Amino acid sequence: MSVRRMIVQAELDGLNVQELCAQHGISRWFFYDLRRRYRLDPFAAERANECWQIDSTHWALADETPVEIIDIIDDCSRLIVCSAAVASCTTASAWDAVLVGAKRWGWPMRGLSDNGSAFRGDTQHGGGGIETNLVALGIPMRHSRPYHPQTCGKVERFHQTLKRFLTAQSAPENLDELQAQIDAFVEPYNYRRPHRSLGRRIPFDVWTSTPHASPEPHALDTTTRIVTRKVTNTRLEITRDCVIALGTRYNGQTATAVITGPHAHVFIHGKLIRELTIDPTRSYQPIHDRPGHPPRL
Repeated sequence: MSVRRMIVQAELDGLNVQELCAQHGISRWFFYDLRRRYRLDPFAAERANECWQIDSTHWALADETPVEIIDIIDDCSRLIVCSAAVASCTTASAWDAVLVGAKRWGWPMRGLSDNGSAFRGDTQHGGGGIETNLVALGIPMRHSRPYHPQTCGKVERFHQTLKRFLTAQSAPENLDELQAQIDAFVEPYNYRRPHRSLGRRIPFDVWTSTPHASPEPHALDTTTRIVTRKVTNTRLEITRDCVIALGTRYNGQTATAVITGPHAHVFIHGKLIRELTIDPTRSYQPIHDRPGHPPRL
């Protein structure tokens, strides 16, 4: 039997994919991409957290103030990773939504979105958007073709379902009220409502019973911590034994550190400001790796 046929016909339950890929000299990405292309339904991910679809949609408050809702859905289980009411969909608000989802459900293997600037950034002037942050964490981001919403069809369909529910509610006075309405819908949607496209199964049941994916560079059992604190005295204190230097320009700002094993990424306002490998032999992680002040430029 050829390696390709073996991959396509393999049963995932009990299979050590990482060991199989190492044995045949192939990547995990190739393994799952090959299975996706030969499946009867090539448009659905096989594993939970294999792909997150993210998109925003417009809504309005009682006084007709325009707002937006950022939705993130797991492609395999249809579980709602995050649904957040925001004043506008910016890189910072979209990244906050991703962090909320990652704290609760872990990180995805890849992301999928349209070409909105909050997701893809400005491709003509150096990129940006949450794609920059995800790629720094080893998570590739794919995008739909312009004017082709079918690529992100699952999250687009959820927009419609959520809006039908919100239309039947009283108009919210502010974002907090809108978020409360969204939460009141998402909780039963994830945990109690049978989903037609899942054969009347519940998204959370599918998510828990399906093999899970993780970002390509990290093993599934790699622990990830997300710490959000204010920068004080030029530094971000993760724990008493781990303090990351950031510089005076960030004093008083709220920073989020994503720590996976020894690797740390620090974000402020949705932008990556520092990437480092934590030295376990020292509690203070300086910006410069030599003593004394940096040279003047």
